[in-house]
Amino acid sequence: MFEAINGGLYFTAQWYYRAKDTAIKDLGYLIE
Repeated sequence: MFEAINGGLYFTAQWYYRAKDTAIKDLGYLIE
């Protein structure tokens, strides 16, 4: 998904989605 730039964007995306998953467990299956 986010394997374009230098990994920094991927790391940021992971952190963002992790926070989202914590707030909305319902969307956990969409992220993984």
